Amino acid sequence: MAEQSEHTPEKAEGSAPPSPGAAAHGAGAKAAPKKPRKPRPKALIDENGCTGCEACIVVCPVDCITRLPGPVTPSVDAICRVDWDRCTGCTICARDCPWETIEMVIPDEPNIEDKIRRYKVY
Repeated sequence: MAEQSEHTPEKAEGSAPPSPGAAAHGAGAKAAPKKPRKPRPKALIDENGCTGCEACIVVCPVDCITRLPGPVTPSVDAICRVDWDRCTGCTICARDCPWETIEMVIPDEPNIEDKIRRYKVY
């Protein structure tokens, strides 16, 4: 029986060879902590300027915008409103709104409640 030299590492059965970058980074190196993700923006429609034309509804890929009857004359005036739970923040509606009444906002931004109150009709 041939004995292995002290300087020759034994290969364990089933073990994979070290990855190419393992030696460069050191065996005990830890990965950098992940940065927290930025919150995704959400579409906020200024209902005071919305005409209910439905251009945003047509282009929304997740169907999160609904048309509601207007507060003054429900059969004539209409507004659109975004369901923030379903909005993915893709910005397509804001880009395609002919009245430029859709703004992309971060739900956690300061004073967002004031902006929502100003933008809502009812």
